Amino acid sequence: MTKRQDRLNELLRETAASFTQTITNNQSLITITRADVSPDVKQCKVFFTSLPESQQDIAESFLNRHAAELRGYAKARLNMKRLPFFKFEIDHGERHRQHIDEISRNI
Repeated sequence: MTKRQDRLNELLRETAASFTQTITNNQSLITITRADVSPDVKQCKVFFTSLPESQQDIAESFLNRHAAELRGYAKARLNMKRLPFFKFEIDHGERHRQHIDEISRNI
């Protein structure tokens, strides 16, 4: 991955986190963990975790319903020639990392 794409990923992650903070109703804690933009900048997968864990599927459908609004939010705040279409996905890697950390603490 190039340095430019890394900076773009971080910028889009911060924008998605800011947007998510404005639309949630604080019934579940949603954390944006990372964003992966395609090389042609047409698609961006935004990964997240949520607490309680039982609400993850509901949070994913909620966020994906608001993905078009995120595009408008990013357009108003970022000076980009081309904006990607956003898709939210649960970050299972982060959950696995947290579980491994918990096991290592118990040992």
